[in-house]
Amino acid sequence: MIQFNTLKISQDSKTLSIDLQIEDKSYYRNMYLKAIYIDTQDTFVDSTTPSNTPVFKYFFPDDTSTEYHISLDKLDLNGTDLSNNIFFVFVEVAGTPGPDTPCGEDNIFTIGTVYSKYPIYEKWYSYIKEINNSCCIPQNFIDYFLRIEALNLSISVNDYLQTVYLYKNYFKDYVLNKQFKNCNCNG
Repeated sequence: MIQFNTLKISQDSKTLSIDLQIEDKSYYRNMYLKAIYIDTQDTFVDSTTPSNTPVFKYFFPDDTSTEYHISLDKLDLNGTDLSNNIFFVFVEVAGTPGPDTPCGEDNIFTIGTVYSKYPIYEKWYSYIKEINNSCCIPQNFIDYFLRIEALNLSISVNDYLQTVYLYKNYFKDYVLNKQFKNCNCNG
């Protein structure tokens, strides 16, 4: 029901940009934006509704809004660091969808996810020199690549509990110079 035109964190991790709208379909003609909530991996509960403690919430003042544009910074998000969190943007709609609305496309909540890619890619890039060593398989480089792909895959298939797990265990509080264990098991 909701189309995210923009949902990204700036490269310097200072701004979260959101540009969204209700999809331009005839059966959404009587729908409008009701509220926006943003959770992080620490406040996320499940993918059906936002938590009771989101880091951001906004209620639309009337029943005419069908699009929304905003740029948020750390202060807008209750002091939440944009470079070190994954954000779950819940958009709530109200109104009555048309009777011809396809099954499953009448949910009142739509969720979008976003995280700052630059710090994660920066750490991954720190392993690039392993590729130049033709005597060894670039294990840290490959391992980190697989972790990034697993995170993106969990987002793509809407497995947000797995997304939270992966983000908390592999990307939250990253340390650029931290090396993996020498046992080659990375466990």
